Amino acid sequence: MMIKKLSIAGICALALSLCVWGGFAISSDFAPASVTEIQEVTDSSKCAKRVLQDANRDARLIHRRDLTKVSELCESIDGQSLAFQ
Repeated sequence: MMIKKLSIAGICALALSLCVWGGFAISSDFAPASVTEIQEVTDSSKCAKRVLQDANRDARLIHRRDLTKVSELCESIDGQSLAFQ
């Protein structure tokens, strides 16, 4: 009986620590992007520069997750724009 209680307590502690660790990993995506992070994305893509300038013009806070989504979106758009050069 005592071993069963200890096993349940151990499993609960493990689950709680995994939730806390996952929360920290997710919360970093929602942190505001730094100037250098934004510059890294905009230096390599005209599309990303345009999208992020529009967000800045609208006074929106740019998060790290936004940078990843813009990079993914603009990768194909930048590839297509090569056809018009």
